[in-house]
Amino acid sequence: PTEGRRGSPLDLTLSVLNETTVFQEVRVEVSASDSFLCAGYRQASVAVLPRSSVNLCYVLVPVSVGHLELPTMRLKWKEGGKEVSVKVPASKIYVLPPAVNAQ
Repeated sequence: PTEGRRGSPLDLTLSVLNETTVFQEVRVEVSASDSFLCAGYRQASVAVLPRSSVNLCYVLVPVSVGHLELPTMRLKWKEGGKEVSVKVPASKIYVLPPAVNAQ
């Protein structure tokens, strides 16, 4: 989503794609954030079969308002005997104050 409301849950899906012809064990790390509560695994290892993908689903609850950066995510896996670490590019979302019920 491009916007949300403080206190209202937002769904976030991270798709991990394995374009190689070999099995990959990928570690996903989600950093803590002062702007969001995060429901989902903060650290997880997922098996990704060759030429397939795995979706990891998170629920974020904004606790601040304004133009906020989503929590940082990092992927790690082994390639050629060496560990590779990639930071998922940062994304931002505009968070509005909570809705006021008109009566």
